[in-house]
Amino acid sequence: MKRSFFYVLPFVILAFLMSSCRGRDGRDGLDGRDGIDGIITNRVVLDLEVNNTNTRVNNADYYTTWQQTTDGAYQAKFDIPEISNEAYNDGMIVCYAEMNTATDAAYQEQLPFTYFDEFTNSETGDVERWSRLLDFDVTVGQLNIYYTNSDFRYVDTEPGLWHFRLVMVW
Repeated sequence: MKRSFFYVLPFVILAFLMSSCRGRDGRDGLDGRDGIDGIITNRVVLDLEVNNTNTRVNNADYYTTWQQTTDGAYQAKFDIPEISNEAYNDGMIVCYAEMNTATDAAYQEQLPFTYFDEFTNSETGDVERWSRLLDFDVTVGQLNIYYTNSDFRYVDTEPGLWHFRLVMVW
């Protein structure tokens, strides 16, 4: 009896594996609620570049130069027609600074963003530390980015090349 069981078992397993549990399809479920007509989500992503000279370094959508303000900070003004009344009044506008641009370690920081820097005096070995603030404001058709050293000690030091990303959803 045991021997016959072991001879029959592979055929039972094979029959089980080759059989199908397929049946009729069930009824369709209820339809979901319709969305509101006329609601469309728009998204615009723009790459921006600011440099000390009026030279485009990368393939940015918009570029400009830093201008020193009367209080020692720097400002970059962009005329951006994509910032429409609708995007400004009914949307969300976010600006990011791209750090370590064009490297495998690149990342984005949302503005406003404070980061810390240091300088080692090669003659004395003294280390100076300070913070820098990047901030922005936006109006219809225009974006302003601000760069400020916390202690204003390095007022005459231009910020250099910076990459930003503007994201608008409305």
